[in-house]
Amino acid sequence: MLFAVIADLLVTPIIMGRVRLVGLADILTLKLDRKTLVQSPLFQNMSWYAIRKAILLSQTSEYKNNDIIIKSGDMGREMYLIMEGSVDVVVGKGKNSKSIAKLQTGQIFGEIGFVNETKRSADVVALEDTKLLEFNFENLQKNMRFYPNIASKLHLNISRILGERLAETARVSSKSNV
Repeated sequence: MLFAVIADLLVTPIIMGRVRLVGLADILTLKLDRKTLVQSPLFQNMSWYAIRKAILLSQTSEYKNNDIIIKSGDMGREMYLIMEGSVDVVVGKGKNSKSIAKLQTGQIFGEIGFVNETKRSADVVALEDTKLLEFNFENLQKNMRFYPNIASKLHLNISRILGERLAETARVSSKSNV
């Protein structure tokens, strides 16, 4: 009985502080726009239960119109899913700046930094009040070891998104060279 008391008072708080367990109650009480999430390429071929479990391992953040979300040249391992609002992806500085994409609800950005720690290649600016889901690589990797099936589907979807963006970049590049 003495060992059980010591475990309850010392060991259990240490373990619970390092592991984020997601319970059924957490998943059932989570309020999200189901249509936006199900249609997002990040959650393609995932069940609603798996989507909600993955989201519980993220955090929400909100930005006002013209707030800089990602700054070019900064290091970061975060990837963002747009829940509400829109953002502008801008390369270059000052008069040489150019908008290369306007992203809407359900789309993601920051996936290159999420997959590989590297300097950010563009600024991302909120075009209106915007609500985002922020996925941090280290946190997601640490917590997803308990959900390997969900982790594998997320990584497959991120790979698919990166492949599509690479193909689009190649198409645009070949058109501008003609």
